[in-house]
Amino acid sequence: MIAAPLDLTNKYKFNVQLNEFQVQNLNYVNNFDSKQGLFDDAEGLFDGGENASVSTDVQLFAAIGVEDSAGSVTYGSFNKFRSGDYNARALKFRAILTSTNAEETPIIEKLSLKISLQKRSEEGSNISSGTDVSGKTVTFGYPFYQTPSLTIIGQNMQDGDYFVLNSKDESSFNVEFFNGVSTIDRTFDYQAIGIGQQQ
Repeated sequence: MIAAPLDLTNKYKFNVQLNEFQVQNLNYVNNFDSKQGLFDDAEGLFDGGENASVSTDVQLFAAIGVEDSAGSVTYGSFNKFRSGDYNARALKFRAILTSTNAEETPIIEKLSLKISLQKRSEEGSNISSGTDVSGKTVTFGYPFYQTPSLTIIGQNMQDGDYFVLNSKDESSFNVEFFNGVSTIDRTFDYQAIGIGQQQ
């Protein structure tokens, strides 16, 4: 297995690319006396060569994880890994190392994956803030993976008016407008920019 599974806590569309995959071949035989058979019968070049051993192989597999009714992650079967887009909550990986020669084994020296979520934005316009002293809560159409950056523009602001962003998270934000002391109703636009779209 490769480290811990990747768990995004919710279902997202994300892209996975193989970043580094460096494999070396290890030969257990370090001297002539340890090698089986006759030296002249051994295959390959005496001084070594650039060709990789055909006796060993490494394959990378991935299993997709979905959330079950209890909120836990259930994984499907492992399939040969392919770079591309995935729609899932989690992924786990497995590398299978094989050798047809008892004197050789593959070694993974470097293996890393690049995982990215799409950048996206949500906008709203001509929203009335109302006069509720708890502020106006705006819920995004789709939650982001992380709390997005947020721009709020008041349309009909008067001298002394201001607003307070009471809270914001991946799913929503709460804003309240004031005329210096009291909560007032103002129309506003917003733009939220972040990554990931919860499915």
